[in-house]
Amino acid sequence: QGVFAIRTPSDENELIVKRGVFHPNDIEALSPALAAAFPMFEPGDLLISLRNVNLVAVIDPKSRDVKWWSIGPWHRQHDPDFLPDGMISVFNNNMGLGHSQIVRIHPQTGDYKVVLEGSDEFPFYTWYRGTHETLSNGNILVTESQAGRIFEVNSDGNLVWTFNNDFDGERNGVVSRAMVLPTDFLQTRVPRLRNRARPSLEAANMCVRTLEFLSPKRPLRVYQRIS
Repeated sequence: QGVFAIRTPSDENELIVKRGVFHPNDIEALSPALAAAFPMFEPGDLLISLRNVNLVAVIDPKSRDVKWWSIGPWHRQHDPDFLPDGMISVFNNNMGLGHSQIVRIHPQTGDYKVVLEGSDEFPFYTWYRGTHETLSNGNILVTESQAGRIFEVNSDGNLVWTFNNDFDGERNGVVSRAMVLPTDFLQTRVPRLRNRARPSLEAANMCVRTLEFLSPKRPLRVYQRIS
């Protein structure tokens, strides 16, 4: 299938060949508010994740120069984020290894640390998908997608709360992403109908996305719950 074919698991027990060597799965611009923490970058530089080659990089969107890159210390990662302390946080799926991690790396020094890791005592593993968000209080919100679970841990790695997207009492439905919303979100952020005759474009787009999600072409997938 050519030089750009790569063997990638379609599930935990099967290996197939797919076209496309990179599989980009995330892109985030460096905001002006965080730019001072990253003197080697400029506001607007793009943090990208190329899952199939285990690559996280920062590029200049105008010149397309690669300003920084790292292959590992992650495997089939998702969701890299700029942090206010000058670190880059990465959701390390660790595909095929049975436990996922949250890894933080300093782009200037290359030093990294694992701030959260699954274990027998604390099961945390999603071989595919997954997101995380570092909250203002230092806690981490984690979406363990294939396990159908959302949880929050504090800075010591202790569980604050957890939510299972229950399907039938024994299995969870897949969760793509969780996020923290402001308390006034439903009052100020949700698109509303301007009038009954002319719905807003935002509301129409939301309806289309909802219909696509509920389409029979995208059946609900369920996975055994990790207790």
